[in-house]
Amino acid sequence: MPVELGYETVPEFIDKIEDFSHFQEKAGITSGVEHIWGVFLKDMERILNFDLCALFLVNEETHEFELYGVAPEAMRDECLKELDLQIECGVFSWVIDRRLPSVLPSTVFKKRTAVMLPLCTVNRTLGAVLSITQLEESAITMETLKLLGILARQCSLVMENAFLYDHLRKEHESLQKAQSQIIQTEKLASIGRLTRAASHEILNPLNIISGYAHLLKLGAERDSKPSRYLAEIIKESGRIAKVVSGLMQFKGSDAVKTSSADINAVVEKALSLTEYAAKFNKVAVSFAPMPEIPPVVGDSEDLMQVIISIINNSLEAMPEGGDLEIGIEAYRVNEAGQEGKGFVKVKITDTGCGIPEDIRERVLEPFVTTKGDKAMGLGLYMAYCVVQRCGGTIQIGSGPGERGACVTLALPLADKYGDRA
Repeated sequence: MPVELGYETVPEFIDKIEDFSHFQEKAGITSGVEHIWGVFLKDMERILNFDLCALFLVNEETHEFELYGVAPEAMRDECLKELDLQIECGVFSWVIDRRLPSVLPSTVFKKRTAVMLPLCTVNRTLGAVLSITQLEESAITMETLKLLGILARQCSLVMENAFLYDHLRKEHESLQKAQSQIIQTEKLASIGRLTRAASHEILNPLNIISGYAHLLKLGAERDSKPSRYLAEIIKESGRIAKVVSGLMQFKGSDAVKTSSADINAVVEKALSLTEYAAKFNKVAVSFAPMPEIPPVVGDSEDLMQVIISIINNSLEAMPEGGDLEIGIEAYRVNEAGQEGKGFVKVKITDTGCGIPEDIRERVLEPFVTTKGDKAMGLGLYMAYCVVQRCGGTIQIGSGPGERGACVTLALPLADKYGDRA
């Protein structure tokens, strides 16, 4: 006797196979696991009438099967219990080793059947799909299992490609970020070398020019053209000296300082010194200190000047009033699956005019400013130098809803606290 297909005609069965072979075109490797899972569920419904369908993915670090999605969501707990019991009795590992769709009795849902689909490729096991159906085991034909196997293999290939694509994308972004940091560091290092080499050559003749200009001005008639010209020379000489001195202030060693600072106290002191300016600009300031936070690496005075400089920038960006919010939180950088060094994040957010996107990436460079001729553009550069010497980072972005600006300082905890924060 011919084998019963379970489908009305052989052509219908062939059409199903051909349709599921186009799974990759419907899912797409760039759309992510969530979209792939949605496409899989729709195709699954066309093969098997299920009450529950769940996707378990292998965690690359722990190598455990973790529940990614379940339909319907309300049956999540029962689904987890089903998997645990199948693992305990050894059936689950048998199904994964077999690498083929398997039909077995459900351990949680009485008088129902469990269908397990391993998601495997030649190189790896990605996960598994667990379905619960009211059909009896004998009602699930070999043809149905064949279709489920085709669907599972297609889904596995698409997921593996999606994971590889996501990994390559992250690596590419990481390389781009590292390249940008290298370029930025080299720019600043070049400026530092130029400053060290040229500072004395500039300041020495500048002092002579300024000194003679003062002497000549003493002998010139008040309000005369020579007197006004000499006053302008003295003024511009002072401006040049201020620029060079500003660069020289942070030309020292890039080594991390051994001193430590109470970041809560630093922020509170900076706010007390800028309190009047904030009230004058009608800016509402809120600060959320973090109690019992360990000290951070850095000099208190230097860090206070950094905070003051950022606050003043925010106040100038809100001449008609606004909100300034400062928050502190501790976090830890994970390295190679292990907990790394502890850091403190200081986030300063305002509702001002923000920083134009075209200069946001260059705003930490010297002489880059949004204030025109009113400023030299050294404030954030000096802040960058201080934070870098502490072993930290500074990031510039937009505030919530792309409104205003957000400056985030990441400062490492002092050595005796950093490993156990």
